[in-house]
This record gives sequence, C-alpha cells and structure tokens, in this order.
Amino acid sequence: MFKIYRLYYIILPLAIIGLLMIIIPVIILSNQESEDNQNEKQTDNDNKKQDENKNKILLFLFIDRYPDKLKYKEGELLFDETGLILRALYDDNSNPQIFNYKIVYNTPITLYDRYISFLYEGNTCEIELEIINDENIKIVENYSFEEYILTLKKDCITRFEIEEADISKWIISNSYNQNKIISRKDASKKQFLSGIEKNVLNESQLIFYINLDFDAEIEMSVSYSQNEEFKSYEYDMSLIYKFILDDNGTIEINEKEKYLYPRTDITKWQLIKYNSFKLSKGEHNMTINYYGNSEYGSPNIDYIDFKSFEIKNEEEDIPINDFHTYLQYLYINDSDPTNIYKYAQGIYEMSKPKGNILDFSDSIIDDSDSYIIEISEKSNFENSQKIFNLKQKNYIIKNLKLGQKIYYRGAITEKDLTQAKLYEITVNNKGPRNLDVPGVNNFRDIGGHKTTLLKNGIIKQGLYYRSGQLNDITKKGKEIVTRDLGIKVEIDLREKSKNTGPYIEGVEYYPIPIDLGNEEERFEKLEEQYYKVFTLISHADINPIILHCMAGADRTGIMTFALLTLLGCEYNDIVRDYLFTNFSNDGYRDANSEFNDWWKKLSQYEGDSKAEQCKNWLISKGLEESKLEHIRNIFIEVYKEN
Repeated sequence: MFKIYRLYYIILPLAIIGLLMIIIPVIILSNQESEDNQNEKQTDNDNKKQDENKNKILLFLFIDRYPDKLKYKEGELLFDETGLILRALYDDNSNPQIFNYKIVYNTPITLYDRYISFLYEGNTCEIELEIINDENIKIVENYSFEEYILTLKKDCITRFEIEEADISKWIISNSYNQNKIISRKDASKKQFLSGIEKNVLNESQLIFYINLDFDAEIEMSVSYSQNEEFKSYEYDMSLIYKFILDDNGTIEINEKEKYLYPRTDITKWQLIKYNSFKLSKGEHNMTINYYGNSEYGSPNIDYIDFKSFEIKNEEEDIPINDFHTYLQYLYINDSDPTNIYKYAQGIYEMSKPKGNILDFSDSIIDDSDSYIIEISEKSNFENSQKIFNLKQKNYIIKNLKLGQKIYYRGAITEKDLTQAKLYEITVNNKGPRNLDVPGVNNFRDIGGHKTTLLKNGIIKQGLYYRSGQLNDITKKGKEIVTRDLGIKVEIDLREKSKNTGPYIEGVEYYPIPIDLGNEEERFEKLEEQYYKVFTLISHADINPIILHCMAGADRTGIMTFALLTLLGCEYNDIVRDYLFTNFSNDGYRDANSEFNDWWKKLSQYEGDSKAEQCKNWLISKGLEESKLEHIRNIFIEVYKEN
C-alpha cells in the first residue's frame, strides 16, 4: 500500500506537467491567431481608410499634439518624436491621425537648423525647436526702433539669418522711395531677401545694426543663390550687392571668390567671402545696397556670417621713436601696400598720428601737481621750447619730421631744468609723415620717400603737403600751418562753387577747380590745371604748398601721384601714399580705384623709366622740361638738373 501511495506522488506531477505542455501551446496559438486576426482587421481598416483617403483631397497637415521634448542643446543629433500627434485635414473635414509620415531635419541640430519638417503624401508641416547655446550667436530684436541689432561676440561666428528674419523689422529705403526690396519663399518655404523687383533704376537699401563690446577684426561671408528662373546663369556679385558700413566705407568682395556659379538646385547656396575689415567698439550700421540690376534678375541672400576677432592693444610693440598709431604702423610695415583693407576702410577719421612720447619719469622721484618739459633740436637747448603745467611725467609731441633728432628734459620747476637728466630721441624715418592739424583731416607731407633718380636719394620734407579741405581749420590748426610748417601757398582743387577761400591769413590762396565726376578726364585732359599746379610746385622751396580737394583723395591723389612719379619714387611708396587716405573717413579706395590705370597709362609715353614717362606726360600738358627738372632739383638733395 505504501509503495502504491508513493507512486501516486510521482505520477500525478508528471501528469500535470504533461497536461500543461499540451494546454499552453494551444493557448499561445489561439492568442497568436487572435492577434493575427486583429492585425489583419487593422490592416484591412487602414487599407480601407487609405482607399477612402484616395478619394479625398488632402488639404494640409497639422500638429494636434506637440512632442514632449521641444528644447534641445545645440549639436544634438536625434529628434525625439515621443508624444507627437500629427493629423491630416481632408476636404470632407475628416482629420485622421497620421502614423507613416517622414521626418526631415538637418543634423546636428543648431540654432539655424532648428526646424523639424514632417512629410506625408506631398504635404509638409513643421515645428520650431528651442535651441540652447552659449549665447555667442543671437539676433536681438529692438522693437522700440523696429530694427535688427546683431550682437557680435569674440572669436566666433555670428549669423544674420536673412532667410528667417522678420522682414517687417527691416529698414527699407531708396532714393525716391518707390522700389522696395522684396522677399520670396525659397525651396524650403521660408522667407528670404530676394534683392529687388526687376528693371529697377533707383538704388535700394536694407539696413541693420552691428553691436560690439570690443575692437574687432571681422571676416564676412554671404550666402547667395539664384532664383529658379535664372539659376543657370553666372553672376559677378561685386556688380549686384554693395555692403556699406556706417554710411561710408564699402566692404570689398574677395576678387578670387566673387562669382556666383550656375546650379541645378536652388536650395544649394554658395558662400562668398569678403575682405576682412576692422570695427571699433560700439554700434555700427550696415547698409545692403542693391545697385546693379542684372538682366537675369537678382540673386538671393540666405544669410550673412560675421567671424569676429578681438584686436588687442599692442601699441607697446611700436618702437618708441615712431609716431604712427598701431594700425598705421602695421600698414606702413606691410610689404604689400595694397593690403590697406586690413587696416583701414575709409570709415573713421584715423589719419592723425599718435605722436612721440617724451617720457622723463625716471628722472623725477617726487610727485607733484605739475611738471615742466624743455625741448630743443640742440643739446645745449638753444632756441628751446618749454611746456608748463604738465599733469604727468611725459609729453606727447606731434608733427616732428622723419629722422629728426630732438633733446628734452623734465623737472618740477623751471629752475631744476638745468640740472635735469638729458634725453634724446631720433624719429623713425619710416613714412608717410602724417600730421595732426586741428580742423583738417588726411594731412600729410610727401617727403621722406626714396627716389631712384639719385643714389640714396630722399625726397625733401616740408615742401609739399596734401590734405582734406581747410574750411573747418581751427585757430591752433592755422598756427601749425603757418608757424610750424611754414606753408605759404594753398591750392584748392575743389569745384568752382566750393572755392570760398582763403582760409588762413598769410597763406596765398589759389583756386584751381577740377569738377567732380571727371574721373575719365583726369589723366587725359585738365592741361590748364596741371600747368598751374606744377608751376606753383616749382616754387615750393620758397613758398611751401598745401594742396587739397574736398577729402584729399582723388583730385589731390592724381596731382600727388604725378609729383611722386616725376620725382622717381617707387611704385610701393606712391601707392602707399595714395591708399593712406583710407585712414580718413571719406570712403574706401584700392589700387584698382584709379591708381593702377594712371600707372599703366604712363607706358604710352616715351622714357626708359616711369619717372621719364611721367615727365613726358606732363610735357604733353604744356609744361616745360626745364620747369619739371627744376622741381626735381628742389625736391631731391644734390640732384643736378638736366
């Protein structure tokens, strides 16, 4: 009995296990069949719905519920669609939920690629993500002024997204307020600046603002594309858009990258670089001028990138005997004078010298409320100049000559001067010699340059000066012109209506007008003007000259070009003198503005050097060879007239 009972305990569990092995597969198969049936029914329903939808017209897609995650860090790769409900609206007012949509977005996710698009049956809708970044790149909207202020940060790229900007905030204008810069939709259905309507005769503008909290050098790149109609054409972008800073200087396009090439896909943009430029700390306006209507329409601007670098104050790198500012010093020591765009763009008045610092602090131990300095060209301080009531133990002296040697000493009282330490300084001989004359911009002496007409020859200083107009010269400026520089003659090249001098008592005034807008005539014609100017120059040893037009740039530029070339100066020195005008505030010039045309045209005249060709060119204006040789004689030491 006991054996049978124990056998029961063994057989019963085995029977239960066997039964479960039969029942569980049956249940699984049954559930699977049920699930398959349900899936089949769902598929049938979906197919039925799709068949039904085929007979409907899809009006648009819309977001019924936004995804749970809308905030992303810049640089994330994956978009999370959890929580998203997308629906389609049909013409029968049905709005079923859509599941098999396609997600389109750029990776990684950035501040400027923050839109996520959903595509279904040829229709799209999109959402905008909130992108968290380090705030180096942002557009600040100033609603009170209804304008864009672009805040640039150090050592990074700041993008002005023209495509996505609210064009209602743009300041739009033109000469007659008739034609407007327009916007269109690009291939991604976003707004972008589309230049201007076709067949426009008058210039139009778009204006925005740049804000800097540091002095910066900026590299600008602009993203362009043609519109659909004219995408197969090539454009020279230097002839279509002009970028102007602070209503003055033009940002020049990189000559090697100025062409916008044909494309098959208008969603493909081309980035074109512009020459770097410098901006001082503060707010600046930028104007985009559309000024070259193309027969093929106007290309589109997608965005503008500004890559900004802080300019460090490195004036301590300038030799103590040099009087130029830091940017001036960098420019005159650049082996290629045509690189002026790296240092000045004709936007701000930066033409004045820094001056030479005469420091005597190491000779005075005690501090005082005021100091005195004595300066002379002789070590015995004969004919010295004394400056009283200095507030520090140094003095900035300006307008010294290149290579000039001076002596100085400083003390607390005049009595102490005779016992004070003696200092000397010899001014750097690297020109140009730019001067500080209050009330006048762009003032400099052409002297100091080397000449090829004589071995080790140098052009004399103090005979011929060039500048901007003298209308606003101050009392102190007049004293510098007459007392310090000894100028006796003023030549005014401005148009006749502007010849309102004389401006300085004791300086003889000669109006020799050259009209504006005669760029094509400046080399070939103007015989009377050349004759009068160079006749006066031939007496510069007795009556030193200041010659100017309005800005001291173009009309003054060609007269000075002619004089320096006649005197045998080298190309680099002549073009550097011409381009130094960019340190004033009368707009940007480069060697191709007019200068290189003048240089090339001299080859039409006889002579085995540019100096001789220039002499024969001036002879063709009616000037006597003897007069031109006399000019060489008075401007070049030990030169023997031919």
